[in-house]
Amino acid sequence: MDKFFEKIFEEAKVIDEIMSDDKPMDPLTNEEKLSHENDVTCKTCNLPYDGNRVRVRHHNHVSGKYLFTVCQDCNMALKPKTCPDGHEVVCLFHSLKSYDEHFIMKHFKREYTEYVSRKTGNTLYRDVQIIPVKAEKNLQFRIKNVVFTDSYEFLAASLVTLVQTLKKSGKSRFVETLKHLGDHDFLLEKGHFCYDYFDSLDRLEEPRLPPKSAFFNSTTQTSISDTTTSRPNASGNTTR
Repeated sequence: MDKFFEKIFEEAKVIDEIMSDDKPMDPLTNEEKLSHENDVTCKTCNLPYDGNRVRVRHHNHVSGKYLFTVCQDCNMALKPKTCPDGHEVVCLFHSLKSYDEHFIMKHFKREYTEYVSRKTGNTLYRDVQIIPVKAEKNLQFRIKNVVFTDSYEFLAASLVTLVQTLKKSGKSRFVETLKHLGDHDFLLEKGHFCYDYFDSLDRLEEPRLPPKSAFFNSTTQTSISDTTTSRPNASGNTTR
């Protein structure tokens, strides 16, 4: 867990540095200008523009690219959120409150919230910001600028069900998967992980996938099929 916290805070720092380079909006193309001027409803809340609901241009604060037209209130809500430790970085866990949260809280160290006061130069510690659901279960909590959030509260189904439902709408729905990994069918479903076999970070350095026996789940007393085992070989280095 020490390695987990180290890496998550490293990523959060890099993301904060990227987000801090707040670029102004690039000049709009003629097509973008026409689209903006002809929009009659907000792209986010779907309410019509009027004397109180003003149309504004929403843009990517990292690239400077114009994205779409929204009302003034939605534009403010869409801006990157900040906290005393920088830009907030959302880290999603599915069913966080029922499983992963317990490990994170158990191994939490006070030093993770340490900071130096600009006024006094003293070393102080920030509070962990929590939105509780009930005793020992939280919807989300923030440590430094990392916001740990339970996606199950917004998508109340198993990952298997969610992926299968999305797949029914067509492969085009898997935008990032198609962009970086390809359109192999086995990439568009919940995968299998060798939980019992993965007992050290050194496993990540192994040059090939582990054998079928490594995927045996001692909790459910189940293994994976021969068909599932052979799938990665069909895509060459895609899964690496």
